[in-house]
Amino acid sequence: MTAVATAPGPAAASSVIDSAIDPAADPARVELVLRRIDQLPTLSPIAQRVLSLGSADEAELADIVRIIESDPALTGRILSLCRRAEHGLGERITTVERATVMLGFEAVRSAILAVAVFDVMAGDGARIEERDDAGGFQRDGFWKHCIASACAAEAIARAHAELRVPPEEAFVCGLLHDLGKLALDFVLPKSYGRVLRMAEQRRLSAAAAAKRIIGLDHHVAGKRLAEHWSLPTVVRDAMWLHGQPAESLADLPHAATIASVTAGRDAARGLHLGWSGEHDAPPDAADSALRYGLDPDRVQEVALALPAAMSERCGDLGLDAPDSPTLLMEAIARANGWLSETNLQLRQTAASARRQRTLLDAVSRFHRASLVGESVLGATAAAAHSAAGVLGASTTGALLKQGPADPWQFVFVDERGGITGTTRLAAPAEGDGIEAVVRQAAAGDVALGATPLADWLAQTLPDGADPASWRLLPVACDWDRDAPDAVLVHDGQPAGDDLQPLIATWATAIHAAARHDRSRRLSERLADANRALREAQERLAESESMVRLGRMTAGAAHEMNTPLAVISGRAQLLDATLENAEARSAAAAIVDAADRLSGLITTLHVFADPPHPSPAAVPLAPLVRHAVDALRAQLGGAIEVATSLDPSIQDAIVDKELVGRVLLELCRNAAETGSRVSVAARVDPIDDMLVLEVSDAGPGLSEKALKHAFDPFFSEKPAGRQPGLGLTLARRLVDLLGGGLSIENARTGGAVATCTLPGWRPPGGPDTAGEDLVSQHPEAVG
Repeated sequence: MTAVATAPGPAAASSVIDSAIDPAADPARVELVLRRIDQLPTLSPIAQRVLSLGSADEAELADIVRIIESDPALTGRILSLCRRAEHGLGERITTVERATVMLGFEAVRSAILAVAVFDVMAGDGARIEERDDAGGFQRDGFWKHCIASACAAEAIARAHAELRVPPEEAFVCGLLHDLGKLALDFVLPKSYGRVLRMAEQRRLSAAAAAKRIIGLDHHVAGKRLAEHWSLPTVVRDAMWLHGQPAESLADLPHAATIASVTAGRDAARGLHLGWSGEHDAPPDAADSALRYGLDPDRVQEVALALPAAMSERCGDLGLDAPDSPTLLMEAIARANGWLSETNLQLRQTAASARRQRTLLDAVSRFHRASLVGESVLGATAAAAHSAAGVLGASTTGALLKQGPADPWQFVFVDERGGITGTTRLAAPAEGDGIEAVVRQAAAGDVALGATPLADWLAQTLPDGADPASWRLLPVACDWDRDAPDAVLVHDGQPAGDDLQPLIATWATAIHAAARHDRSRRLSERLADANRALREAQERLAESESMVRLGRMTAGAAHEMNTPLAVISGRAQLLDATLENAEARSAAAAIVDAADRLSGLITTLHVFADPPHPSPAAVPLAPLVRHAVDALRAQLGGAIEVATSLDPSIQDAIVDKELVGRVLLELCRNAAETGSRVSVAARVDPIDDMLVLEVSDAGPGLSEKALKHAFDPFFSEKPAGRQPGLGLTLARRLVDLLGGGLSIENARTGGAVATCTLPGWRPPGGPDTAGEDLVSQHPEAVG
């Protein structure tokens, strides 16, 4: 065999290029691969000299014969190929000179090209197969496939003489059409091994898999190799464009040759002759013939004779030459293997489809569940219930942390997706806390029994829980975001990668519930703020009204007090000096009216210049009794007043004068109904405020009275009967004390005024907030 000149180092650099290949098909990296193809071994010197001679008209016959006969081994193989190419000549072709004269220079040159390329690629291929990074490229089977394709292309060209395709040209193009695959395996054995595995696993063509992994296919690699070797244009186009749709070849000068090569390749693949590296469905030879304008019957005859022709040519090129029956048996075995692989993939695809359908059904059921307005707890429970159905779990729950500042809790979920309870989880005794433990255990769907979390949960959760048999499935674990962290707990099968869409659905629902919760809390806070703002505006309006009233009072009080003093004094003198009873009664009425007007001015002065509270410890019972006595003195008659004081309240830190005045005004307002008055004192268990309640048994207040009860000078009594400042004054005094005053109709009838006072409890006194210590002790005051 002819010695081959090789370029140094294509294999040495292949691992570097392998690591540079990216599925994104970076043009710079693709160009790097093509440059490595340019460094592949060159053809033998004899083949280069013969190819450089051009046509027979440009060279002397003796020169051509002398160049070829300089290599006796090459001469023998070329003569063998030439005899196979034209069976009619038989043994008459015995010398290179005779072959060149009888067959023509182009036929002899094609034979030389076939032998030279085969020697280069097959020789280095044997060395590649011995390397550790060989990717499983089946070179012996590949060459058999190439020879089968070449024999078929040659026979198709001969059977379709009207195409005017030289059979020897079709043979060479068929032999070299897939050489780009071998070139890629030379420079990228690891990456091309991945290409072949992807093609096998996904039933793809080698070109489609190569584009995904390497970024270019064997068509482009073959074109670059043909250019590197300066092969004839027709050979280059056949290596580059074979398999292209027939309509895209219409304007090419070598369209008929490329069609013959494509049909020959399809015939070889259809019979499973050799190994092509293709794993998509093999094309039908008759269909392929129709697509490229060939006669299906003649192509079918070529396919029937292909094993015998292939057997002869394998021996001519130095491959093992099995007989035709052996080739047929190998083809049948290869076809059966392909069918077995296809059936296996179909079964796997069917199983995957069933699994996907199950997951889609789970997604559909989860979406059909009414999760609108659901809380984070409810959404997490729904996700756990969905996981139980998909993973075949009998026990489900979740580890949930609703926010960065919230504690971890364990959520128990029953078989219907309901929450049976929650348990707040304290941090483990050792380590960085529960989050570190959960992060360690929740890196994936892992068995909980293999983590420190199992023993800790067994000690934390109620009796009956068996964490050792559980698995953790992280669903919504963002850790660093202001969002819930949820890890489902189940005792079913491990979750596969195909569960990711469903997991994403669960996470979306949990995050949506968290956003809804935040929105709801924000709405509630906004409503509270609106109420507080409205109340503040009302208090501000009332305060401004009181300020205006106070300013008016401050200006009028001085001007009114002096005339009132004169009127009252002169009336008293008249009352003392007059002897007529009627005149004395009139003078007494003047004195009384002047006193009432003076009292009104005094009351208004409280608004103009409010007093400063002076809280001190005051016994509550005497304070209430004093207010009741003052009421009796003012009304000048017996009135029934009942008190109900919490016995736990002994002393209260309040302003004695102001609180007493508030109680007096409230009692007087209640006594005007003419019914029994009740005074109660208790402690609010929620905020520990002192609550003073004054109620009556009258008909209650009208809607108008409830709305304007605290307005200055408001009264539903006839004009002149009441000044309408009692409740207004009481509200003003309570505001000074930092408390609140409200009035409403009681359910049992009558009206009740409620005064709340903060900060009443003496220092060191017992804290009874939240305890039901209120007892009723009515007593008649008379």
